Amino acid sequence: CSLTRPGIRRLRPGEKLTEHGITAECLKDGDTRYSVNIMADGERIHRVIGRESDGTTRTQAEEFIE
Repeated sequence: CSLTRPGIRRLRPGEKLTEHGITAECLKDGDTRYSVNIMADGERIHRVIGRESDGTTRTQAEEFIE
């Protein structure tokens, strides 16, 4: 299952999907949290981008990586 809108919608609480350094995690309350875990200039960068209920989208996570 890839990190697509239908794939993210199928997640049950506690499950995660990761693709190209972007992770979508379904939280206990049914909300989705987007985070990024990448290597840049030899450093590991891990950031929580935000929750879907706050308007965060996968696109914003992709823009953060760029």
